[in-house]
Amino acid sequence: MGLMYCDSTRSYLGYTLFAPLNWNIVYLIDNEGRLVHSWDASVKPSLSVYLLNDGSLLHSGRSLDVRDWDNNLLWSYNLHGDSFRQSHDIRMTPSGHVLAVVWKNKSVAEALASGRDPAKLDSTGLLSSCVYEVDTATSQIVWQWDAWDHLIQDYDSTKRNYGVVRDHPELIDLNYGVGDHGTESNFIHFNAVDYNPGLDQVIVSPRIYSEAWVIDHSTTTEQARGHTGGRNGRGGDLLYRWGNPETYRRANPAYHSLMFQHDVSWIPDSLPGAGHMMAFSNGGNDRRWSEVVEWAAPQDSPGFYRPDPDSTWGPREPVWTFRDTTWFYSSHIGGSQRLPNGNTLICEGRFGTFFEVTPDSQIAWKYISPVDSLGPMQQGDTLRENQNSVFRCYRYGPDYSGFQGRSLVPGDPIEIYPSGTTEPGNSLSLGQVRLTVTPCFVRSRTAVVLSLPALTDVELAVYDSRGARVATLAQGRLATGEHRFTWDATAAAAGVYFCRLHSGLDLVSTKILKLK
Repeated sequence: MGLMYCDSTRSYLGYTLFAPLNWNIVYLIDNEGRLVHSWDASVKPSLSVYLLNDGSLLHSGRSLDVRDWDNNLLWSYNLHGDSFRQSHDIRMTPSGHVLAVVWKNKSVAEALASGRDPAKLDSTGLLSSCVYEVDTATSQIVWQWDAWDHLIQDYDSTKRNYGVVRDHPELIDLNYGVGDHGTESNFIHFNAVDYNPGLDQVIVSPRIYSEAWVIDHSTTTEQARGHTGGRNGRGGDLLYRWGNPETYRRANPAYHSLMFQHDVSWIPDSLPGAGHMMAFSNGGNDRRWSEVVEWAAPQDSPGFYRPDPDSTWGPREPVWTFRDTTWFYSSHIGGSQRLPNGNTLICEGRFGTFFEVTPDSQIAWKYISPVDSLGPMQQGDTLRENQNSVFRCYRYGPDYSGFQGRSLVPGDPIEIYPSGTTEPGNSLSLGQVRLTVTPCFVRSRTAVVLSLPALTDVELAVYDSRGARVATLAQGRLATGEHRFTWDATAAAAGVYFCRLHSGLDLVSTKILKLK
């Protein structure tokens, strides 16, 4: 755990922010996996954390909170009530407003009256997905959008929202659902929200529908409830949707590109792929793998989306994907971020694994969160699935405005090293035994220096992260004093290795990172 791989020639230099799902501390680390800063969120952050332009931290938990660099609480707002609750994601807009995903209760009676198939209902009713906007200056809700205002159903002609689903891709089929997901009370399940200030539009991620939806933010709340008004003249109806045309009865396997996704977003201006959309497609059902998908929505002009001649929303093919069906699969949670050098930072959420890939899908950096529900773990502990889960991670460059005037001096890694073990870059002394590896980030050869206070039998070897021995440097009796060895790592695969000394005096180990 901790830093597993770093190719400094290809990785984007910066600081990575993450909040362990089961712990209340938010961490900022450098590219070498060393702790640079942290915040105590008092309670476990509810999935989303962001570093704002002024260096303060935005996070959600029992409330929406902003904390300054020194962890002082600057603003807090409780977005939970008897019939609604904030969940998953939040975003700060340039105007200082927070957009938040909200789930709102709908009773069984409300669901039936709106045309829900009774076979897809249980006694709890349904949860509608919404977006609320809160002004941090006044702590007032200044805008709302609710999916419940934009439904269509063809199950019962005597109930509200009846119509031909295929003819209305701007509306949401109340009875859509595949397999077990067709009967979930949380029948939409927003898990992400993002804002495009240039377009004044919001994009959301309805997990159950396996799509991305774009809505008009230029509307008033009243217009957002209807079908007219706003810059696009369509009120709160969907302006664009992509990922799964089966949701509006235009089934075309070539267009089914997302599966139970998270982290739908726009790639910001000035970054490679600016204006494109991106999502972490988790997979599920017959897709037992995840992928990151980038696509460009067809537009007649910015923010005015053009469907294909058959009224299916394109594109047919994404611009870029990252997929590896042999190991990359997070069935729930995950995220992606485009970096200034064109690489993409990916969070494989359920395994707490962050990795950076190049445009040609080569891994340039990899880190495994060493934090579970009890806090930082000990290096070498066995990790179970979901034990160290992380919702998302974000990297910020050294020139990020939030770092101005801040101390970014790195400390130790977050993970705890057992007695007799040290993190990369340090030499280790126990008693009078000293083990030093220089350099500890290696592409070809590295020097290993062993100092002994007395004549003793030793075994000095290099092991990979699975515990397999890859090289023996010394075996036998060594005299008092300093002994020098060389490990030729040229043929070794990139990753984490441990140089371990077994002797009659001590058992010591130090970490080595083999770079590609």
